[in-house]
Amino acid sequence: MDALSARERAMAVLKLVDEAQARHGIQTVERISASFLGEAPEESDELQRPRFRIPGLRAQPWHDASAIPAVARLEAEAAAIRCELLAALERREGFQTFRQDRDHFVPPAHWKTMYFLIGRQRVQENRALCPRTAAVLDAIPRIHGMAMFSALLPNGQIASHCGPSNTKLTIHLGLVVPPGCGMRVSREARSWEEGKCLVFDDSFEHESWNRSSSTRFILFLDIWHPDLSDVEIDLLSEIQDIFTEEDHVQDLHRIRAAREQERGHAWWPTGR
Repeated sequence: MDALSARERAMAVLKLVDEAQARHGIQTVERISASFLGEAPEESDELQRPRFRIPGLRAQPWHDASAIPAVARLEAEAAAIRCELLAALERREGFQTFRQDRDHFVPPAHWKTMYFLIGRQRVQENRALCPRTAAVLDAIPRIHGMAMFSALLPNGQIASHCGPSNTKLTIHLGLVVPPGCGMRVSREARSWEEGKCLVFDDSFEHESWNRSSSTRFILFLDIWHPDLSDVEIDLLSEIQDIFTEEDHVQDLHRIRAAREQERGHAWWPTGR
């Protein structure tokens, strides 16, 4: 199928919004409609700069991890997930250099990733390497569409940047965390702990660093913002597919090629 033009995509989005309003009532999807029609009010925090914004969602950089249903499951499975990570490293398979298409905020080779989910596309090769991790991710309610192991190499830096929308929260589960690692979201810095989760809104300015001589590993996943209703999530998922489905299919091809290039290479000084 040929790629949709910008006008065709805009018309498709308006049709989806109209259909949702007819099914669920105008008020149910009013703030999504306002966002796409350019009627949403601007938020006041200069450090929150998403390209797309839904009004009325709690705008706070850090969220209470204990209030997120997914966190208890992730932390209970942390030891098993860590074992699968280490087994994948032992096999020297699954990881690739993080690929940047638009915003170049990571110096070359500072960040390695092993994807399990991108968009709604599952990376089956990596799921097969880590089946228990994949099963845990499958059980996470309201997962947004990105899940991966994330490796920040020694002296690595992920520069300050903002995520594209305020419709999701990001969860980091610490797996291998040497001293000297941390991240800043908005005006507050925190550190990872092995077996514990951090939850934050990546539409706020954020950055990460590893000032150690070992590699830092976390499980990284996005979930929908808890203030969104199920109806809003369904509508936003359909809208997201209009804009990204073709890109994510292409991403799968690129992921497979990139992970093959890394196969067999030991790139991770861990000090362990």
